[in-house]
Amino acid sequence: MNSPEIQRQLSSPKGRARRLVESKRPPGEIVEELFLAAYARYPTAEEKAAALQVFGNENRLEATEDVLWSLMNTLEFAFVH
Repeated sequence: MNSPEIQRQLSSPKGRARRLVESKRPPGEIVEELFLAAYARYPTAEEKAAALQVFGNENRLEATEDVLWSLMNTLEFAFVH
């Protein structure tokens, strides 16, 4: 999952992460959208809180890409997709 192709997809100007950031939606809504896309479910309160911490440490685009990358690197993602 550390391949250059995955990183290109995550940071694509036409990708989901960029569209979410440019939508000006609040971080909580971005996290929910990413969970719906990756797992077809909303995050638990604990998952959402953990993901929102990333938004406090980075700019919105980097935080969105990092959360999405993290979700893609789980067994749950592998089993959903």
